[in-house]
Amino acid sequence: MLVLVTTIIIIAATVSVFAPEFKYDNHYCDNYFWRCHLGNKSTSARNTAKLGDFMCFAIYSTNLAYSRVYKPVLEKLGLTYPQYVTIICLWEEDNQTVKSLSEKLFLEPSTMTPMLKRLETMGYVRRERDTEDERSVRVTLTEAGRQLREKAFEYREITAKAAGLSAEEFRVLQKAIVNLRTNLLKAAGD
Repeated sequence: MLVLVTTIIIIAATVSVFAPEFKYDNHYCDNYFWRCHLGNKSTSARNTAKLGDFMCFAIYSTNLAYSRVYKPVLEKLGLTYPQYVTIICLWEEDNQTVKSLSEKLFLEPSTMTPMLKRLETMGYVRRERDTEDERSVRVTLTEAGRQLREKAFEYREITAKAAGLSAEEFRVLQKAIVNLRTNLLKAAGD
């Protein structure tokens, strides 16, 4: 019990230091936590989780909601979400290998290859064998791919506004999600 209370204090202190103004309101998770660990209910009642109790479902359903907001924007750009983030990755650093792109985007190289072929057909990227390592394929943006960036910037307010977060809340939440992803990848052995 002392370990549990200490853990709660550490988490609360960490949240208050890193996210003092973050509006945390997850009554589902809180209710499940309190029912399971500190409640006076029977063991079977405490161990009965509801769908809303699962963080993985909150993240999954949030991803679906984000997709609904992005859908009209991506349709205007003529891209799928994986194509869009690939283009963004190349805006940040052009002339990357397929392997490098797949690692940054958390996609398998076998998934990247057909997508990059489609982007090449659309005229946004060029794929060429690496002159120093014939086993690698390098991907570079074409002029059309670079111009797509300007068109995409026109729509970024739509997605930012839809989130309903202040700039600070957005930054704190994004940092927490990246930290969660890092922890989960470590736990999975990746």
